[in-house]
Amino acid sequence: MDKIKLLITGGNGFKNEHTYEDIEKMLHSNIIFPTKILDSVVRNKVKYFLNTGTFTEYLLDENQTNISSNIFPKNLYSTSKVSFEQILKFYIGNYHLNAITLKLFAPYGYGDNPKKFIPYLINSAIKGEEAEVSDGYQKWDYVYVKDIAKAYLKGVEYLINDRKEYDVFNIGSGETHGLREIGEIIKSINNNFQIKWGAKPYRKNEVFYAKADITHSINTLGWQPEYNLKDGIYETYEKYKEELKNGRKIA
Repeated sequence: MDKIKLLITGGNGFKNEHTYEDIEKMLHSNIIFPTKILDSVVRNKVKYFLNTGTFTEYLLDENQTNISSNIFPKNLYSTSKVSFEQILKFYIGNYHLNAITLKLFAPYGYGDNPKKFIPYLINSAIKGEEAEVSDGYQKWDYVYVKDIAKAYLKGVEYLINDRKEYDVFNIGSGETHGLREIGEIIKSINNNFQIKWGAKPYRKNEVFYAKADITHSINTLGWQPEYNLKDGIYETYEKYKEELKNGRKIA
């Protein structure tokens, strides 16, 4: 593996709404900078490129989202990811680059952005604070960070050994879970935790339903998630609690 030139790039830190000040930074991070990386990749004869996309690139509805589902980005961040994928295809077609894209559904786990739903609830529970959230009727497909890490390893193996042409893989659990269900899981860990549902409005362009069809990832990439939501949240909770016990800031 140490003799193989491969580049993994991208992320899933999308913002549901952007400000005017976000535009230049977002376009630079998701289009200009990775395009410069791509250009350096082909000039330096790097053979493999693993790109990261996001589930909010899709037209999300009440059905499972597969890799053939329509693209209809939910925000500017997702739009910029779609734009870069088109640039990636140009380099693949013109420079014989081997590449795939992993489109991550809703990631969670230790070290996440503390403003996101699961870490916010966990941190509030540990600190003994009441959490103030929306009504919580969204149902998303959540995937644990350790399963995502294994998906990247499978992606590397696939690129090196089996890849025939450009391909896209959905990385999710194949299940949906409501925000209120997540709240109940955390309350089962900490009986004193209180959640004030409906204290905040839904965000603009809110995603209410997302469910990944991971059949292609299972059959072709050889990957499937090992963690269920309850176990993943419990492990995340315990990690945050350990950090607080050791005097480290958790949010």
